[in-house]
Amino acid sequence: MTTTLEYQDYSTKLIVSIKGNNIQDIIEQHYSFYNHGATNEPELWWMSDTEGYFYSTREKLLKAMTNGELFRILNVSGGVPFKGNKQGALPLARKLAQERFDAMKQNPRGSFATPASNECYGYDGGHGRAENLSDNDA
Repeated sequence: MTTTLEYQDYSTKLIVSIKGNNIQDIIEQHYSFYNHGATNEPELWWMSDTEGYFYSTREKLLKAMTNGELFRILNVSGGVPFKGNKQGALPLARKLAQERFDAMKQNPRGSFATPASNECYGYDGGHGRAENLSDNDA
């Protein structure tokens, strides 16, 4: 899987961008984050054929990265080298997940997605109309 991760930090939430040359790789990376609880949305928000994004929090993203690293470590090693250790492979998974998170590029706000823009929430900018609930309307 050849994808790169970037994020924008909005203090209470993160917007995480997944970039790659292959759409399937991007989707599979998102599924991994979705399956490990980084996001509640099963679908990505697509910006182009090579980039999609989703919303998360720092805690959820780091926990999902830790779980992903733990499963990867156990699949590669078969779990044998970690038998008998008090926490098994978890300390190594936490370390690798933190390194992966720290290696992510942090983009300035507004560089690839801004929560204030209509596009982030799936609206098409100006086509939706609110109902007039004034007394004159009733």
